[in-house]
Amino acid sequence: MQRLLKSLVASALLVLVTGSFSFFMINTSHQYAITRIDEAITDINNQMKSSEGDSLSNLLSLASESKVRFSVALVPADGELTVLLDSDASLNRTLTSQESALVSNSTASLNLGTNNRVRAFSLGGGDYALIAASTEEADRNQQQSLRFLALFEALLFALTLAISGYILKTRSLRISAALINQEISSRERMQRFLGDAAHELRTPLTVIRGYNELLSKETHLAEQGRTKFQERISVEVKRMEALVSDLLLLAELGEKNSVENEIIDLHKMIEGFIEDLAILEPTRSVTFLGSTPTNIHGSRTLISQLLSNIFSNARRHTSPDASISLKLKTDATGTTLIYEDTGPGLPVEVLASLEGEFIRFNTGRSRSAGGSGLGLSIMKSIMDAHSGKIQFTNGIENGLILKVTFPTLGKN
Repeated sequence: MQRLLKSLVASALLVLVTGSFSFFMINTSHQYAITRIDEAITDINNQMKSSEGDSLSNLLSLASESKVRFSVALVPADGELTVLLDSDASLNRTLTSQESALVSNSTASLNLGTNNRVRAFSLGGGDYALIAASTEEADRNQQQSLRFLALFEALLFALTLAISGYILKTRSLRISAALINQEISSRERMQRFLGDAAHELRTPLTVIRGYNELLSKETHLAEQGRTKFQERISVEVKRMEALVSDLLLLAELGEKNSVENEIIDLHKMIEGFIEDLAILEPTRSVTFLGSTPTNIHGSRTLISQLLSNIFSNARRHTSPDASISLKLKTDATGTTLIYEDTGPGLPVEVLASLEGEFIRFNTGRSRSAGGSGLGLSIMKSIMDAHSGKIQFTNGIENGLILKVTFPTLGKN
């Protein structure tokens, strides 16, 4: 309970720190957009002071030449407001005396049809001109960034809880003197696991933050470019969702003391996945040997997840011309599924990491293929939940060999 409480506190602090920093960055980007408008108005004001001739003509000329899109309106002392230069900023009414005093010597935010940064320029005789630039796009970008931040913070909190749950459930609660070395090794693997998780999460976060800043700064970005940026942000959010989903599944497996115990025809289930693969990759050669029915005890949902990972990895990490062979055999030790392919196999460092309590993210293969990098860890956890065994090796001439053994019917 004490460790769980510490994990919850650490998760909350992590979310608070990252959220505060991201909130600061979003507000800074929004303020930058406002500052650009104010600096442009200040520059126009300075040029107006040094220019000669008709003030209104000079104001219109400077406003039209500015990189910021301005609207300009004439407000006679005894007449109605007339828009002389139109843009995104809407000017549809005259100012109240309080608003007029507010913008006569400085720039301020007013709603005159749209949310604007507004300044007034006296033309003499009680007449004045208004210059305004809309802040609605910057405000909209800020709100969109805040929504993405809220989603990310929720995903981050779920991620930290999932990692904490996975670690707490898989660590031994009682450590004797004989297990000290094993505990040290476990801590090192845990640190690598957390480091990999943080790295995998930091990459999409950096992309999201970068595109959000571009959307905030490039206020006049073409619609096609804005759509492209938003699509990239959406892809990275989905990638984080996949990562969190896999971590939550690992945490759930770690919490299970037992799994659903129903009789499953493993042969029939494998045939269904082979039929699906034939539709997706009709040119791939697949052979399957085994008698039907081949019954085992276990969770239909988890075993389906196991087979889904096996066939998904085949599609992701081997070319369509790589052949696949599967064989089912039953003996006194249980029922064993043997999977072999003619693909590149697993890197040596990945095979070495498959021993022990924490399996590292397989970042080299997963990122380019769209996975979370936790597929092998999920497969191992599913077999642990069924009191089974899973073994990964490479063939003599490359290719992956996977052996999955379920206990004899009724013994798990």
